[in-house]
Amino acid sequence: VAVKVDESSIKENGSGQLAWEDEKSFTDSGSGIALKQVVFINASGQVLEAIATNASAPDFALGFARSAITASASGKVVFRRGALITGLSGLTPGKIQYVSRTSAGDLTETAPSTAGDHVYQVGRAISATEMEFDPEHIVEIL
Repeated sequence: VAVKVDESSIKENGSGQLAWEDEKSFTDSGSGIALKQVVFINASGQVLEAIATNASAPDFALGFARSAITASASGKVVFRRGALITGLSGLTPGKIQYVSRTSAGDLTETAPSTAGDHVYQVGRAISATEMEFDPEHIVEIL
């Protein structure tokens, strides 16, 4: 039994209990994804490193690599809004985290501002090492 709620699902586990499904397996588009990288999930269900200069950004869902994904292999990606992402470093508590325009898969606390960039909010830092995942495509810079 599965019930869709926002961007996540509630499923019955083998013991008859309900559990949130906050991650899903996706296949890499061929480049390889590192642990804790921000990824786009395209319409084919493949993941690629997120970058603000990608013109197709508004058409992709945003996720966070829960495990490293080798080239053309499958791996876990968190996609549930409100999920707590831990094990990060260098975050400023309270600051919004954006998809980087210069380093694919990375976070930045500076919103992209170059013409053609897509401002994609990933979440907000809770501490120097934790972020609440709250993805949203804000705007394309013209």
